Amino acid sequence: MQILNALQWFNRVRLTGLIGFLILLLSLRYEWYHLPPESLKVLQITTFSFGRVFSGGVILVLGIGWIRWQGGALRFTVWLALGLTLLFPYGLMTWRPQQAFLALSYWHQLSQVDIQVETSFAEVQNHWKQFISLAQFQPLPTLATFDIPDTRFFQLSQWDHVLLDGFGYSNGFFAFIGQGWSLTITGLVIVLLAVYLRGNSRLLLLYQDLRQGLPIVVIVVGLLLIHMIGANLWERALEVAYARGDYAAVGQQSPWLMRIYPPFQGDPHGWRRYGDSLYYQGHPDVGLSAFCQGMAHYQGHRFAQAIPYLEQAWQAHPQLLVIREYLAAALINQGTAYFNAPTLPFSVHGNNYPNFSNSPLNPIAPNSQRQLNNRKSGGTSALLEQALALFPGHIQALYDLMLVKAVDQQYEASAAIATTILHEQQYFQTPNIGLMGQAHVHQTWADYHRGDLNGAWEAYRRSVNSDVWHQEPLTDE
Repeated sequence: MQILNALQWFNRVRLTGLIGFLILLLSLRYEWYHLPPESLKVLQITTFSFGRVFSGGVILVLGIGWIRWQGGALRFTVWLALGLTLLFPYGLMTWRPQQAFLALSYWHQLSQVDIQVETSFAEVQNHWKQFISLAQFQPLPTLATFDIPDTRFFQLSQWDHVLLDGFGYSNGFFAFIGQGWSLTITGLVIVLLAVYLRGNSRLLLLYQDLRQGLPIVVIVVGLLLIHMIGANLWERALEVAYARGDYAAVGQQSPWLMRIYPPFQGDPHGWRRYGDSLYYQGHPDVGLSAFCQGMAHYQGHRFAQAIPYLEQAWQAHPQLLVIREYLAAALINQGTAYFNAPTLPFSVHGNNYPNFSNSPLNPIAPNSQRQLNNRKSGGTSALLEQALALFPGHIQALYDLMLVKAVDQQYEASAAIATTILHEQQYFQTPNIGLMGQAHVHQTWADYHRGDLNGAWEAYRRSVNSDVWHQEPLTDE
């Protein structure tokens, strides 16, 4: 009889609510957002487990409310918790600029490497890599991706831009999203369903709540839009003032703009404009002035000349990830240019290659450009390693260094970098299969040259079939 009474207690409402609370409890196991901890430590970016604290608070409040509250109070609490959870991308990408910059930078790096993986697959798969060349790297243009390019912005067809770049629901955000956020949303939706199952006239209650809550949602979204659009209009006004030579206004207002709308802290053009305005006012910031000079050289593809200025700017402002990003890009691109450039043959006539047979463009010439990559790997490796020390886990630098070490026939070093790439990819929501496959290829060559043929076969299997990545290695019977 007691068992029957206990079973009767588990009605549809309680079972639905119990499932929702269990999912919310499960969300406490996972982070809402997980960037590589090594990078966070080196870049001195502080993080806070907001998601777990928020989920724990929601469970506590809803647990008490489920027992003591009835009607609208409980429904309002669940709706409020769900709304705040859905605003998490906006909060992170807008008000945590350092974490947002790091996430978007990694996503931008992976997007470029993915193109290189697809276009140079045959050359990378090749064992000796005599004919391979490295691609130039383009750093993240800006963190302030939400902008108003023209009047078409105010057309309804353009407002997906508001959701993706304004409210943070972009691919760069979702690249590092954790399971805790999605589980919290799922749990809250199920609890909300259970709350409506408790009462009578459920559809009428839902209609009334939506009718009363819609004006609140419109007001909140409207205020956020006013904030974003107003910040962009302010930025345009500063651009006009800079063009007119009103450097005092630019110098005074730029720091306020970056505080009120933090994504502009990740805008290199804004920092250059601010640095120039201080310089023209007669009280320059040494670091920002060096950054302006370095960027001028960088945009002219004079990477070797840009590096000293960017290093000076970084030493003056180590907290600015924009400077670190462009310094790492300058080091990578200088290494790429050094690796790809031909070594011109010596000629007693003063002409580097007086005829085609002596030209680096001739693929069978002794000094052919296509055969000189092996002689330039040392200097390129040093530049790429400097970039990695500056920006840990930089995907472009890791990928290029893995190739350069293989070109130099340092297969163990290349495999070690491949292992680092595989480790870094685990922090992405969806790891790049092509990049991981090429990392396994370089582990294959290391095992082969070590004489471990079984290990080489296992690594090769992982390079061509992602289904075996989580399988145990095969053993000889």
